[in-house]
Amino acid sequence: MMRNNYHTPLTLQTIADYVQLSPFHFNRIFRSITGVPPSVYLAALRIDQAKKMLLRTDYSVTSICFDIGYNSLGTFTTRFTQLVGVTPTQLRRISRDQEAAALFQNWDDLKLSLEVFRHYPEKGTIEGNIFFPQSFDGLIFIGLFRDPIPQGDPVSATVLTETGYYCLPLVPPGKYYLFATALPRSDDFRTMFESGAYLRCTRQPVISMPHENMRKTEDLVLNMKSWTDTPILLALPWLLLSRLGDFYHMPLHFNELLS
Repeated sequence: MMRNNYHTPLTLQTIADYVQLSPFHFNRIFRSITGVPPSVYLAALRIDQAKKMLLRTDYSVTSICFDIGYNSLGTFTTRFTQLVGVTPTQLRRISRDQEAAALFQNWDDLKLSLEVFRHYPEKGTIEGNIFFPQSFDGLIFIGLFRDPIPQGDPVSATVLTETGYYCLPLVPPGKYYLFATALPRSDDFRTMFESGAYLRCTRQPVISMPHENMRKTEDLVLNMKSWTDTPILLALPWLLLSRLGDFYHMPLHFNELLS
């Protein structure tokens, strides 16, 4: 129901009535299955649809805002930016940028560039191995977030081109959620933005880092995407570009994309 009616003003009462439960019991059961409240899940569905429309159509941001169920452009833009990491206009601009796309054309060079993420020992580190029982050709994103769904800018993140060792450096004291997802390889940059992550590692327990010198080992296993998984809203290819820019101090043309 939520997936088919995300653009309508759904209330908790309406959704609970549809499944013949009280709002209290529906909220509790839904949260136990998905890890988030119905309102958060619905908001994620709306923003995920906005991402698709921005990438696949030339509709204006204002039209998309109203089409997915928002009645305020300012509220939509603020929420989109918080969850995706860039504004709606910036997402569309980045996905169509030729220089950014060129970085994905040579897979061997990209894999070599990403080796920097595997060997970066620092204080306050979470490290381990990530596994998937089958062969995989693509990008694996691993991030640490303050919220129980992967949204906004991660506290620490890494990008791999194969399973195995990973390292999340410079983790400040706090409590976090660890997520991993994988996108299949594509030479089409825009497809990397559009592609739904079909491999996930979600619903991990809270990780506590009580002090800055702490190191923790957390092994991860990628599984096939489940219908209960919340959409991943973060613009993953942009996360890769920004992290490469941080490590290699790219002269950033890419900064112009965010203006």
